[in-house]
Amino acid sequence: MSARFSMPDDGSREHVVRAGALTASDLEAAVAFMRAPSTRRYPFADLVSAPLPLDRLDDAIELARSGRHLRVAIAPGA
Repeated sequence: MSARFSMPDDGSREHVVRAGALTASDLEAAVAFMRAPSTRRYPFADLVSAPLPLDRLDDAIELARSGRHLRVAIAPGA
């Protein structure tokens, strides 16, 4: 599932938010990839922000817009 939206201050920029149901095998494959010795050369930890709780969603969106991280983590229970 995905949703498209444009930022109110810049109608020319369109963003896509994707959500979907991951399976156990999807998660196992992701963990295996991250643990593989050959992936140690990539700075994955530097690409994702520290998790923000869901009640700070506005802050997460601003952080995403800043470009400081490739992805911004949101942890509903944080």
